[in-house]
Amino acid sequence: MHIVLNTFEETKKFINSVFVDREIKFIASSTSHWHALGIDAEINSNEELKQSGGIIFISPHPKDGFLIDSNDFICSRSPKIKIAMVNPIQTRPHELIRLTIKLIINKIKNKTNTFYLLSPMTPKLLSLRLFTETFLVNSCQLNYILIDEGIGTYLSSSIWKRVQKDDKSNYDIFGNIIIQLKNGIFRVFNSFIIYKCISVENRFLFNNVKNNLRVNATVRDNYNKLLLANANQYPLQGPVALFVTNPYSEYNYVDVIDEYNNIVKKIVQLLIKNGFKVIIKPHPREDPNKYQKLINKNNNGNIKILNKNKPIEKEIVLIKPSVIVGFMSTALLTAKVIFNIPAFTAVKYFF
Repeated sequence: MHIVLNTFEETKKFINSVFVDREIKFIASSTSHWHALGIDAEINSNEELKQSGGIIFISPHPKDGFLIDSNDFICSRSPKIKIAMVNPIQTRPHELIRLTIKLIINKIKNKTNTFYLLSPMTPKLLSLRLFTETFLVNSCQLNYILIDEGIGTYLSSSIWKRVQKDDKSNYDIFGNIIIQLKNGIFRVFNSFIIYKCISVENRFLFNNVKNNLRVNATVRDNYNKLLLANANQYPLQGPVALFVTNPYSEYNYVDVIDEYNNIVKKIVQLLIKNGFKVIIKPHPREDPNKYQKLINKNNNGNIKILNKNKPIEKEIVLIKPSVIVGFMSTALLTAKVIFNIPAFTAVKYFF
């Protein structure tokens, strides 16, 4: 049975109750399978975290709710690590001010013990509040580790603005003003306060060197070792193309019939024509039934559809595909960088 926390006070009590039984050395935040893999890789490669206890909080995706649970973490096998689901918790302005003051005081005071916070892409307010509002702030020096968010980590600011513009279409004018104001406050908070008050390290798969992405070999190797150590490989006959799809029709970017006839079917037919067996891995937020028609028309075993909820990186280790095809997916990056599998984007079929 999964632990579900709904308020900040509930979450604080949970931390204190865990600490009664064991020392905790970290709090991690995650939403997706990729986040879970990043947290597992960091724990597996960091002996201090591996040997000590910790807490992982799972947050819901804004559109689709909870995408993962404790079973998606390899580290959940350890009795020293506790995992809980946390529903969205708002941070009000006065709480932000109090948080800032406590972070500054914590930075000034020299402490021998280090406590780690882990989250994707940017520091998370909930994690920082939990650190400063519990006993941890008085006994530990804070070190924040940012794990890879996926392809979103490397998108330009102009693309993020387009994404935010699409999101704003779901709100009225007043709602958009409130959202912009809150985002502005949090940007200032991140830029001018957090990064000056705490030690921040990143475990991104790529480093940005003069606007060029370079592979972070240490992080790549950590992911690779973790995945290979936990894989039970199974054989497949003939060359396999792994086709990673996206929820374009679910998000109304394209009509579902057009998506099937002019995009997915064409790509699958092209791959089969070139001698590949095709394994389709639907996105967790897709309806996989829309691809069933492909199997009905190709009952010779050339096409298979995977469980949409299984992490793609773990499937890659099992399947060992000859190539991976997708649109705009983190899986294309990870296949090439972590596993050295040829990766191709079929984005031209979509746009």
